[in-house]
Amino acid sequence: MKDQGVRFWSRYTREYLYEPAKKASLTTFLIGAYITSLYILGIGPLLKKIDVKKSMLSEREKTIALTDERLKNIKSLKPLYREAEQEVLELNESIPNNEGLSNFIENIFFTTSNNEFRIVYLSPNSILGEDNLITTNITLHLEGNPNNILKLVKDLEGSTRFIGIKSFNINKDTNTLYDEGKVFMIISIYAIKDQAL
Repeated sequence: MKDQGVRFWSRYTREYLYEPAKKASLTTFLIGAYITSLYILGIGPLLKKIDVKKSMLSEREKTIALTDERLKNIKSLKPLYREAEQEVLELNESIPNNEGLSNFIENIFFTTSNNEFRIVYLSPNSILGEDNLITTNITLHLEGNPNNILKLVKDLEGSTRFIGIKSFNINKDTNTLYDEGKVFMIISIYAIKDQAL
């Protein structure tokens, strides 16, 4: 009977003590392997994708913030742009894209006759300078009342075109009864060559 008790006891220890421990170890190992493979094959790549999406989202948020800042800068520059646009329009009138020499010479004839001067000599000479800027020097010899010369100069400078007076000389004729004099002047006007006629 002793053999049966030992057999029973060894069978009991094997079935109830060691086998469940082996099964539990095997089950724990399989569960661990399953969780590890699930992490490696499923959750790991998902976490990497989530990190990539987070970094993309933060970059987009930075881009949006930068765009908002640029938009604010643009809105603050609009009034400056409108002012500059008006100045550019005025400059386009002062220095047009074509010479418009015939119109300006008509203006000279009109202005001189209004100020009681006669044109004795008029000679335009155009020079192409840097940055496609055409400088036209107009040599004028006038006769008339020297007392009106300041008004003549003021009227010429009041033109919409940018005018530069390069030289100016007044000679009063003392041999006449009337206030007669001769005025010699060189006037410069400017134009842009790009669309010059």
